[in-house]
Amino acid sequence: MTVRSLEDLMTDAAIEPREVVFRAPWEARAFAIALSLCESGKYKWPEFQRMLIAEISADTSSTDSHQYYRQFVGALEKLLSHKRLIDAREVESKIQQLKSS
Repeated sequence: MTVRSLEDLMTDAAIEPREVVFRAPWEARAFAIALSLCESGKYKWPEFQRMLIAEISADTSSTDSHQYYRQFVGALEKLLSHKRLIDAREVESKIQQLKSS
Protein backbone atom coordinates (compact mmCIF):
# COMPACT_ATOMS: atom_id res chain seq x y z
CA MET A 1 0.00 0.00 0.00
CA THR A 2 1.38 3.36 -0.98
CA VAL A 3 1.32 6.10 1.64
CA ARG A 4 0.21 9.39 0.13
CA SER A 5 0.09 12.86 1.55
CA LEU A 6 -3.21 14.50 2.40
CA GLU A 7 -2.46 17.21 -0.16
CA ASP A 8 -2.00 14.56 -2.89
CA LEU A 9 -5.28 12.88 -1.93
CA MET A 10 -7.10 16.21 -2.00
CA THR A 11 -5.61 17.17 -5.36
CA ASP A 12 -6.67 13.84 -6.88
CA ALA A 13 -10.21 14.38 -5.53
CA ALA A 14 -10.30 17.89 -7.05
CA ILE A 15 -10.42 19.49 -3.60
CA GLU A 16 -8.42 22.68 -3.26
CA PRO A 17 -6.15 22.13 -0.20
CA ARG A 18 -6.10 25.85 0.65
CA GLU A 19 -9.90 25.84 1.05
CA VAL A 20 -9.92 23.23 3.84
CA VAL A 21 -9.15 24.30 7.41
CA PHE A 22 -8.36 21.85 10.20
CA ARG A 23 -8.44 22.98 13.82
CA ALA A 24 -6.78 19.83 15.17
CA PRO A 25 -4.61 17.00 13.78
CA TRP A 26 -7.39 14.43 14.23
CA GLU A 27 -9.58 16.40 11.81
CA ALA A 28 -6.93 16.15 9.07
CA ARG A 29 -6.52 12.43 9.80
CA ALA A 30 -10.28 11.86 9.55
CA PHE A 31 -10.36 13.71 6.23
CA ALA A 32 -7.40 11.69 4.92
CA ILE A 33 -9.01 8.41 5.98
CA ALA A 34 -12.26 9.32 4.20
CA LEU A 35 -10.40 10.28 1.02
CA SER A 36 -8.18 7.17 1.13
CA LEU A 37 -11.14 4.84 1.52
CA CYS A 38 -12.89 6.55 -1.36
CA GLU A 39 -9.80 6.37 -3.53
CA SER A 40 -9.45 2.65 -2.78
CA GLY A 41 -12.97 2.07 -4.13
CA LYS A 42 -14.79 1.42 -0.86
CA TYR A 43 -17.40 4.05 -1.78
CA LYS A 44 -17.98 6.96 -4.12
CA TRP A 45 -17.40 10.48 -2.80
CA PRO A 46 -21.02 11.55 -3.51
CA GLU A 47 -22.19 8.69 -1.26
CA PHE A 48 -20.14 10.12 1.57
CA GLN A 49 -21.35 13.65 0.84
CA ARG A 50 -24.99 12.53 1.06
CA MET A 51 -24.31 10.77 4.38
CA LEU A 52 -22.55 13.89 5.72
CA ILE A 53 -25.44 16.13 4.69
CA ALA A 54 -27.86 13.79 6.46
CA GLU A 55 -25.65 13.72 9.58
CA ILE A 56 -25.45 17.51 9.74
CA SER A 57 -29.20 17.85 9.15
CA ALA A 58 -29.98 15.32 11.89
CA ASP A 59 -27.73 17.02 14.45
CA THR A 60 -30.06 19.56 16.01
CA SER A 61 -28.07 19.58 19.24
CA SER A 62 -25.60 22.19 18.09
CA THR A 63 -25.17 24.92 15.55
CA ASP A 64 -21.51 25.21 16.52
CA SER A 65 -19.25 25.08 13.45
CA HIS A 66 -16.67 23.23 15.55
CA GLN A 67 -18.96 20.20 15.40
CA TYR A 68 -18.35 19.73 11.67
CA TYR A 69 -15.60 17.12 11.94
CA ARG A 70 -17.46 15.23 14.66
CA GLN A 71 -20.37 15.09 12.22
CA PHE A 72 -17.89 14.17 9.47
CA VAL A 73 -16.61 11.20 11.48
CA GLY A 74 -20.17 10.20 12.41
CA ALA A 75 -21.14 10.18 8.73
CA LEU A 76 -18.06 8.15 7.84
CA GLU A 77 -18.82 5.59 10.57
CA LYS A 78 -22.42 5.26 9.37
CA LEU A 79 -21.41 4.87 5.73
CA LEU A 80 -18.80 2.23 6.54
CA SER A 81 -21.26 0.40 8.76
CA HIS A 82 -23.97 0.59 6.07
CA LYS A 83 -21.53 -0.90 3.57
CA ARG A 84 -20.55 -3.54 6.16
CA LEU A 85 -16.93 -2.47 6.10
CA ILE A 86 -16.94 -2.02 9.87
CA ASP A 87 -19.03 -3.41 12.71
CA ALA A 88 -21.01 -0.59 14.34
CA ARG A 89 -20.99 -2.37 17.72
CA GLU A 90 -17.21 -2.69 17.62
CA VAL A 91 -16.84 1.01 16.80
CA GLU A 92 -19.13 1.96 19.70
CA SER A 93 -17.15 -0.33 22.02
CA LYS A 94 -13.87 1.31 20.99
CA ILE A 95 -15.34 4.78 21.51
CA GLN A 96 -16.48 3.83 25.01
CA GLN A 97 -13.02 2.45 25.79
CA LEU A 98 -11.42 5.72 24.70
CA LYS A 99 -13.85 7.78 26.75
CA SER A 100 -13.17 5.77 29.89
CA SER A 101 -9.37 5.88 29.62
